[in-house]
Amino acid sequence: IYTWNRKTGYNLKGGDFVEVQTRLAQYIREYGIKQTVIASKTGMLDSKVSDILNGKRKLSADDFAKICKAIGKEPNDFMGVD
Repeated sequence: IYTWNRKTGYNLKGGDFVEVQTRLAQYIREYGIKQTVIASKTGMLDSKVSDILNGKRKLSADDFAKICKAIGKEPNDFMGVD
């Protein structure tokens, strides 16, 4: 199964996206970035951000792009791509 987004162009298998989600959550925790700040910058509800970062909700390509932009990182930083 592939996840494709016309805006971002990400094309990952479902399992790969789980790894990306884990790396993203780890980075956010490691650097002490507040979920409320991410929610505010992305327009997402706090509960949605929390569910994504705690693995209770799948990370969509759109949400991934929004969160990366909100924390000032490039998506490739979490995808293992140079």
